[in-house]
Amino acid sequence: MNDPQSVDRGPLSGFRIVDLSENMAGPFATMILGDQGADVVKVESLRGDQIRRTGSGSGGMAAYFANLNRSKRSIALDLLRDEGQQILQRLFDDADVVIHAYRPQAAEKLRIHEAAVRTPARARLVYVEIVGFGKTGPLAGRAVYDHVVQALSGFAALQSDPSTNTPMLIRQGVIDKATGHVAAQSITAALLRRAATGVGQSISITMLDVALNFLWPDGMMNNTAFSVTDPRPPAANTYRLTPTADGFISLMVLTDAQWAALHPALDLAPPGERTHPERLREARERLAQMPTTEAIAALTAHDVPCAPVVALDQIAAHPQVIANDAVRVVDHPVLGPIRQPLPMPQLKGMDVGALRPAPRLGEHSAEILAETGFASHEIDALVAAGVVGVA
Repeated sequence: MNDPQSVDRGPLSGFRIVDLSENMAGPFATMILGDQGADVVKVESLRGDQIRRTGSGSGGMAAYFANLNRSKRSIALDLLRDEGQQILQRLFDDADVVIHAYRPQAAEKLRIHEAAVRTPARARLVYVEIVGFGKTGPLAGRAVYDHVVQALSGFAALQSDPSTNTPMLIRQGVIDKATGHVAAQSITAALLRRAATGVGQSISITMLDVALNFLWPDGMMNNTAFSVTDPRPPAANTYRLTPTADGFISLMVLTDAQWAALHPALDLAPPGERTHPERLREARERLAQMPTTEAIAALTAHDVPCAPVVALDQIAAHPQVIANDAVRVVDHPVLGPIRQPLPMPQLKGMDVGALRPAPRLGEHSAEILAETGFASHEIDALVAAGVVGVA
């Protein structure tokens, strides 16, 4: 990889984020901010973030971890020892942002709850906690993962197959990632506010609340108004794949112009008095007899929105993905060549090939301690005592 210091570090250059989060939501947020130039110090236990060992990988690093922890430095500390806590407090002194996703009891045990972090000398600090169901209420403090929030928030119900009414989960961490985006935007907004007021912020982001906000605009169309005089089928019913003779396509017909184009595109008889559902059923019957490439060509020629279902191992090779330069191959010092999507948003000077690769556990411990004022012999003693881990 290129030297991370050889390019413009981005608009958040100069801000330091001390990141104590694990798994997906918090790390996704801080990776976004790191991509934009923030100095993200990932504080890990001596065992490391558990997703270092989750899923496929190589050399002791999972691809899952690499995909969520680019643009960060790692320091490994034993926070259950006083010496580890003393180091952490010094990191807090230099931080603009502290973020974690621990439940209250664990946060207090590690002394990273706000009462322990927020001091008069740290009035400018932006303190961020990510919680599951909420800080109060009957479910406060419960263990939570994305799957669980999907069930409670309505996402699983929304995915139900209309023919069987069986609820289903979205098979990836959609709530975690939405929470990460909300956290990143909230942190940026808090730093902007601090620039005007000189005062930091306390931010609590609840995954359940994020899920409801994410679900609401279209998922709750039929549950927004208390009185509905013009009921319509839920928008979720349009999210169906259409079989072809050799695969599947996604087809969406919404505007009058698209409905008018559908029948000539598939060489069907004029619709006459047939309803939209009847016309769509007729179109699907015709598409089931057509090869995917032929179906896409016919629909596209009449400007009907459609796309083939692309297998995961074929996405990076799709001509449009290549045209967008949306996925690049970069070198990782542990994993070797890896595919990475371009960081979003694309700002001038940002290049995924020049960004810092996901670190090994404790890879930057000595470097960060030196920046924090520890002498070489002190660092050596902390490592020898098992307070600090190094790669």
